[in-house]
Amino acid sequence: MAEAHEAVAFSFTVGHEGFNVDVSYDVFRALFYAAYRSWKLRCRRTLNSLYNSLYPGHPLRGIASCGFVAGLYFKGYDPSFQLIDWLESNVFRRYLQPHNGKILACIVVGGGAYIVFIQLRQYTLKKLFSYHGWMYQEHGKDIGLVPKVWSVLVKLCVGHNPSLFSCQNLLPSLPLPSLDETLQRYLRSVRPLYEDAEYQRMEKLAEEFKQTIGRKLQRYLWLKWLISTNYVSDWWEKFIYLRGRSPIMVNSNFYGLDAIYIRPTTIQTARAANLTCAAFRYRTELDHENIKPLMIQKFVPLCSSQYERQFNTIRIPGKEAEQISSSSHFLIELINNIRQSSKCEPERISSYVSQFITYLEPFIHHTINYVSYMTYRHEKILLLEQIKSLVETSLQLILSTKESGGNIKNLQWHKIVDNNSDLLIKLIFKLIHTFEEQSSLIGIMNGLCENIRKLISTLDTTKITHQGHFIDYQIRMIEILQQMMITIEQINTTDNIRHLANQLTRQYNELINITYGAIGTANTNDLSIHIKNIVQDLGLISIELIDKLGQHDSKNDLDILCKKIVEKISYVVTVLQGSVHGIQACINASSAVNNIINDLDATLLFAMSGTLNSEHVSETFFDHREAILKTAKVLVEDTKTLVAGAASSQEQLASAAQAAVRTITKLVAVVKSGALSLGSDNGEAQIMLINSVKDVAVALNNLINVTKSASGKNIVDPEMQKLKESAKVMVTNVTLLLRTVKTVEDKSQHGTHVLESTIESIAQELQIYNNEQVSSNRTTPEELVHVTKQITIATSKAVSAGQSCQQDDIISAVSYGRKSIIDLLIICKSTIYLTDDKNLQQRTLDNGRICVQNYKELLETIQILIQNPSNEIKQKLLNYSRIIMQSTQELVQCAEKFKGTNLIDLDDPSYKAENELLNAVQSIESAAKKLSTIKPRRKIKEIDENLSFDEQILEAAKSIMNATSELITAATSAQKELVDQGKLSSKSNSDAHGQWSQGLISAARYVASACHVLCDAANELVQGHGTKEKLISSAKQVSSNTAALLVACKVKADFMSQSMTRLQNTSNAVKRAADILVRTAQQAIDMQQEEKQIEVSTRLVSGIAQEIKCKEAILTKERELDEARNRLKAMRLAKYGHNEQDSNDST
Repeated sequence: MAEAHEAVAFSFTVGHEGFNVDVSYDVFRALFYAAYRSWKLRCRRTLNSLYNSLYPGHPLRGIASCGFVAGLYFKGYDPSFQLIDWLESNVFRRYLQPHNGKILACIVVGGGAYIVFIQLRQYTLKKLFSYHGWMYQEHGKDIGLVPKVWSVLVKLCVGHNPSLFSCQNLLPSLPLPSLDETLQRYLRSVRPLYEDAEYQRMEKLAEEFKQTIGRKLQRYLWLKWLISTNYVSDWWEKFIYLRGRSPIMVNSNFYGLDAIYIRPTTIQTARAANLTCAAFRYRTELDHENIKPLMIQKFVPLCSSQYERQFNTIRIPGKEAEQISSSSHFLIELINNIRQSSKCEPERISSYVSQFITYLEPFIHHTINYVSYMTYRHEKILLLEQIKSLVETSLQLILSTKESGGNIKNLQWHKIVDNNSDLLIKLIFKLIHTFEEQSSLIGIMNGLCENIRKLISTLDTTKITHQGHFIDYQIRMIEILQQMMITIEQINTTDNIRHLANQLTRQYNELINITYGAIGTANTNDLSIHIKNIVQDLGLISIELIDKLGQHDSKNDLDILCKKIVEKISYVVTVLQGSVHGIQACINASSAVNNIINDLDATLLFAMSGTLNSEHVSETFFDHREAILKTAKVLVEDTKTLVAGAASSQEQLASAAQAAVRTITKLVAVVKSGALSLGSDNGEAQIMLINSVKDVAVALNNLINVTKSASGKNIVDPEMQKLKESAKVMVTNVTLLLRTVKTVEDKSQHGTHVLESTIESIAQELQIYNNEQVSSNRTTPEELVHVTKQITIATSKAVSAGQSCQQDDIISAVSYGRKSIIDLLIICKSTIYLTDDKNLQQRTLDNGRICVQNYKELLETIQILIQNPSNEIKQKLLNYSRIIMQSTQELVQCAEKFKGTNLIDLDDPSYKAENELLNAVQSIESAAKKLSTIKPRRKIKEIDENLSFDEQILEAAKSIMNATSELITAATSAQKELVDQGKLSSKSNSDAHGQWSQGLISAARYVASACHVLCDAANELVQGHGTKEKLISSAKQVSSNTAALLVACKVKADFMSQSMTRLQNTSNAVKRAADILVRTAQQAIDMQQEEKQIEVSTRLVSGIAQEIKCKEAILTKERELDEARNRLKAMRLAKYGHNEQDSNDST
């Protein structure tokens, strides 16, 4: 209290003896000296401001100017041209004596003249400092006349010994560039950051800005430039200084500390004191303006405005977008808590909802603030719509949680809560993804690194949840880590690095959210700590990688960091898998069973083609029957053990999964052996047997996956109920297999067994279809239309089989329908992800379900007809087929909405023609690549000093290949133009359009074949194994087939269209290239003939013998010529059906 009492300068107390006043003179003295120092500093700053305003002059020179004017005036010389007398008589006489008035008038005139002189001098210096030509002169060489004159004028006008801020009024204002120059600078600055398409979009935006609001803003900017020395200072302070997230000392200005007053020492406190003392001494010099300004060439000053607020300035952190992303993971955690409490923890609902509202309100508030700083209207609307959807979904989640009420039996509302929770989490991730994409557009990686640092720190500060099951978190973590692995692999293969950095940060954010649950539900505390540490290490390496990406470091450094991250991800996956090796054993078992299913599919194809035969002719199916039955019974026991392993330890679960895989492998092997022993003559029995064991394998695969999900969960968990249902399906399929094995040799029962197994298989597939599991496949609307055609055919076959009730018809119809139904279910579930329209998705799923359900009932009706045929039951077949037709039509309409009006018919002849043309392009390109690899043979004799014959041949052949490739491309374009113009119908398959398409296909194939023959002929010729005549013939064939293709395209095309003009030009290019090749080869032949010297013998006998040999050669060649003509005639008759006269004419 004594110290506090002494800190008070004045105290007043009232007691029994009166009042007492205490005054602390020490405190008053300290206050007096503080006020004295403050006013002394203010006076010094005022005096410095006076000096700075008169620079390059001085106040003493102003006083001297006043004395000089007064001296001249009182000596009888009036330098003011009677201005002093006028001031004395009209202004000062009424207030002062005449003599004093004259003195004051002399001071006013002298001071005014000095001020005018200083203003002219300052204006001259400002104009001189606006000249920048001296900066571009080479150092050490003679400079021009203009820089010399400029430097002399500056030295004459500038003053001596300027203070820190003396030259501020002499510097010119920051130049204002024109609007065109500003846009050009901007486009040059963003060119390295954008792809070509994005840069072209920025050019269009710049031109649009120039033509609309740009000129108006430029005029406002010009007005601001007139009244300020730097028109960007306030914007710089607001957007760069105040909103900057980086440290000032490193990222804003260069800095340094003079070491002249520092004494070297090893004591840390002394070093800190030295730095503090030097900093305060520097501040004192700065306050007194004793620091000299920076000068170039000792007479050109630099701006010193940055010194004005160097001390006593601070940035107050504001609310930026980082607060949005940092609070998002808390919202996600609370959403999961609300979901869990709404099902079985009613006492915690109110607490979680209150916390959720507490985080949601500032999250929305900060997001709206962020939107207010955005520039473009469409981006604002996009974010505001996302915020609206997020708030609406939050309300739906709270209302559904209220209805659920924590009642464990209220399964209907549990599903609604799950849907709302999943949708809300997706909306939050989508909103954060939008923020990160906008930050990434300007190349800012610091925000991503800072985001990961915050996520790492939350593992130590966030309250860990203990809800859920470790297996769920482990599976999800492994999936995210695999996605991160894919992202890392893409870094070295793409230029869109900012997008990948954003994606990596987002994936790590998801990993952190899942890690909370994995840490809380781990079996041991050591495992929890280990998972937390390795995830944090992964985050640190990710920060280092993103930082390197932002710095555009070398590829080697990025490769090293990518390898480190891949190793760390692999280590995390190993730790997670090792902690639950039973679950990992189930994953491995599922993969092995999938391989078995694929192998059975291949075996089924051999059985359908009738080529599945045994190597041992003597063996029979009876030899394998007992082994199949015994192995199937063992599989049932393994299934029981596997189901029990879901509630047992990880070791027991792993052992059960491995045993089940061994047994199913053995069962498939013995069943395949039994099917082989049946022989290809009994193909129906083979197909039935393989389908039965395939159903068992599929059921086992589903059981293993459900066991993996149900491992370690309570008996009341919904996954345990799914496990029971999967086990029943497994036992049912094994029972069907046993029944099939016992009756496989009884052909009278084949139809019944095929029906039973198919109905059961469709029921199982329909049950899987009804599960809301996301499909990983993606198909096209064309495939959906195509599979509806297969369903139509399968339905008609099934109705016909039901009418006849013949075993062969039933087996054929059911086998075809089974594959079509499975394809339909897969395609329906994978096609819906092509659109975001929920109604269209649900409509597609419902119609697919209706179609499959009615087809199943159709097969059940056929099964009844086999046992009890009647006309009433046969009438039901037509009713079911009618419903199936209606559902397939609905699916076709859905496919058209998926694709729009551009739905492609896979059976359309024009579509086939286009595919053939594209295949011809690929074929010709491959021939051209093959031709480019051919090297000329070793030269024995030079024909031309400039270019060899082999090289001429290769160049000409390459020209033909390139021209032909362009020809096929032009033909494809012309064919598309015909479809677009409506001259070619896309619905006809057999009329004139179809015939024209077949002709176009044939022409394209002939061109491709001729190009390959030409390539082979050129290769043989340059290697020394072929003849020039074959090369000439091949080139002519290419030219002829090209003409045929041109005619085929001209049949329906518009002669004046651009595509036909391009097609005509490319065909002419092919013809020219072929003519050059023929001419080159012919010249070589003529040259060889000229070089040959015929020696004629002068002897009688030798001369006669020589003449006989020549005649023999002529007859031989004539006979070969006739044979060749006959072969050509036969080929044309067989190919085109021409008559003899036409063939001779064409020849």
